[in-house]
Amino acid sequence: MPRPIIAITIGKQNYARMFNQRAWDALAAFADVLHHPGNDPATKKELIAILANADACITSWDVAQIDADVLDAAPRLRALAHMGGSVKRFVSDAVWTRGMRVTTAGPALARDVAETTLGLMIVGAKRIAQLGQHIRDGGWRESKWFPSRELHSSIVGIIGASNVGRTVIELLQPFNVKQILIYDPFLSGADARALGAIKVELDDLLKQSAIVSLHAPDKPETRRMIGARQLALMKDDAMIINTARGTLIDT
Repeated sequence: MPRPIIAITIGKQNYARMFNQRAWDALAAFADVLHHPGNDPATKKELIAILANADACITSWDVAQIDADVLDAAPRLRALAHMGGSVKRFVSDAVWTRGMRVTTAGPALARDVAETTLGLMIVGAKRIAQLGQHIRDGGWRESKWFPSRELHSSIVGIIGASNVGRTVIELLQPFNVKQILIYDPFLSGADARALGAIKVELDDLLKQSAIVSLHAPDKPETRRMIGARQLALMKDDAMIINTARGTLIDT
């Protein structure tokens, strides 16, 4: 049986950041690899050239969309593995019409982002950055940042039941937080309870939470979803963490 041909389209400048030797060895063990020769991610014209004989491709940020023109030039292409999270910008109706298999690194990336979020919750609640600066300025115990706060007595609000949002809820379970609230218009109350959270409206989440963590996608309807009115609803000492997209907050 012939070995599949996999085209890597992400651009060579991204290799060191996106691949390690174990990944290269795993690919070489079962497939022949084609490399897009450019340093930058492949354009549409470059995709048409490199995918002509490929059975699968690996994409990442800034690679051109796999549209009907690209697929017409790639009759053997049957699978796409995306090294980022969402594939919305990279796939087209033609991909689904062909019945291609599409996979994404979203779940793997989600745990890394969720762990970062949990870390920010802990150091934020403990006010570690502020207390550290206080000590560097010559202070000691007496400070407006003392005493610190604890996760177990806090209400945590999660905005967006994405892969990351769900993983944050999972990671919070051993901390026995007082309550986890979640806002997501596409999540049912029953599904929220199954995750270990309570579904609420956005305003209620902002009013009640000591920690608010954003995990919504960047879409027209979510851009600047947190603005002056929403921030005014929050407690004066509440903390907001955005490990999603900068466009969600009107700075």
